[in-house]
Amino acid sequence: MSVPIWGLRGQDMFRNPSSLHRKILISMVALILLLGLTTVVVTRTILSNVLRTEFKSKGLNQAKSIAANSVIDVLTQNTPRLKKLVDNEKNSDPSIAYIFVADSSYHIMAHTFNAGFPTDLSGANYLEREKAYNIQTLDTQRGFIFDIAVPIFSENSLLGQVHLGMLQNGIQKTITVINL
Repeated sequence: MSVPIWGLRGQDMFRNPSSLHRKILISMVALILLLGLTTVVVTRTILSNVLRTEFKSKGLNQAKSIAANSVIDVLTQNTPRLKKLVDNEKNSDPSIAYIFVADSSYHIMAHTFNAGFPTDLSGANYLEREKAYNIQTLDTQRGFIFDIAVPIFSENSLLGQVHLGMLQNGIQKTITVINL
């Protein structure tokens, strides 16, 4: 009795079916793990970008509010009232690292630094006249900070600038909490 060659191969495969099942199972588990890992990485990246965008938007709105509320004080050179305004705003939000207001000559009128205004910061994010705002990331001793510069206008006259520094630590904490 003769057995065709292809029949022998088929019989060999059916003699040890567990090795084929094992290979398929291992392949499927590896594929599922790879898909899960990819999903985590993509989700974390998207979440991080969305949080950064929302964080910048929040800081920009706060800086614009301070600029709008400081017009009269900048015009009248009322530095005590400006100091109170920036201190109150900084104390209301723990993610704010600093706030300072400069006049059109870039003379610092008010700031929230306890140990005096840091000279390194004065030229870090200068806002050009034609821009509505400027956001720059600064690497500081306290970590990365978004420095948000907004102009102070009275009609069409540029009176000065508000700079608001937002700590990025809050973004990282939120991402860490969500990942757990």
